[in-house]
Amino acid sequence: MHYIIQRVREPRLKHFLAYPVPRYISSPQTDNIIMEFIIEGKKVRKWAAKADIILITEDEQLYRTTLEQLRTIEQKHLQQIAEAQKQMQKSENALESDLDVAFEAIRNSCPLPL
Repeated sequence: MHYIIQRVREPRLKHFLAYPVPRYISSPQTDNIIMEFIIEGKKVRKWAAKADIILITEDEQLYRTTLEQLRTIEQKHLQQIAEAQKQMQKSENALESDLDVAFEAIRNSCPLPL
């Protein structure tokens, strides 16, 4: 069994996939790797760009250790993103409030009737 960690470019909050694959096909002449799975008794092939493959190994312990490191990094940064989004929402609310006060003051001082 081979263990693969693959980078994901979209969506933004999912950064990598990790999965076992019984067989893969690769060639120095191509930019892709073909993974071969058995699903309901049938061979199914999926393609991935070599540039997106982070790790291919038969060493399950290396796979699990690497996966845990990546999950730790990802979780830390997702928490930072969530905190930043909360702070941004507070700032946007304060901006709206300050603008409402300024708009009302300008409106009240307008010499022409609205």
